[in-house]
Amino acid sequence: MAIKKPTISYKEHREKMRQEKQTVQPDPGTPEPAAEPVSINEQTENVQDSQLSRDQADAQNSQAKTKPIKKDRQDPPKKITIPIIVPLPQPGVSDVFDDLVKTHSPKEATLLILSKAVQNYCEAILDKSFKKIVQDYPALSETVETTRMLPAETVEKAKAFFDPHGLYATRKLGRKIGTAALAAYFENENPK
Repeated sequence: MAIKKPTISYKEHREKMRQEKQTVQPDPGTPEPAAEPVSINEQTENVQDSQLSRDQADAQNSQAKTKPIKKDRQDPPKKITIPIIVPLPQPGVSDVFDDLVKTHSPKEATLLILSKAVQNYCEAILDKSFKKIVQDYPALSETVETTRMLPAETVEKAKAFFDPHGLYATRKLGRKIGTAALAAYFENENPK
């Protein structure tokens, strides 16, 4: 069933309903007063006035909907969803990880650290300081998997570094980024 466009505006409808509520209902026993005759010219003027007010309201609504877009506004950077698979760190690699494992499972602790580590690593990729950072850490064979929305520019720069020939699948690239991010986090936490 199609939605039917109303014949009168909301404002006019509301005014009409208010006027109907204000009129006093006569007693059933009293005769109704005779209606005053209205000339045809007055009727056409009323119809034309209501049509003009509807047209003006429609014009104002269409102008409000098509406001010009500010040219100063920048679009947010395009983001790409990357699956990130990282091995769990060995006990003793990080004091923060060891503390988190006391209250969380090893997987949860790794995910908590990974969130901050990936954010820091993305910043390092953009300022090109990530090439000097350690790319691996002592890890267990068990892995944890998640996804992250990374800026497209960051992913392209990481891809150029980790996969210059363009052979890696997205999961492999995500594993490289995630592992390097955690390694950098652990390195910064425990500088040698």
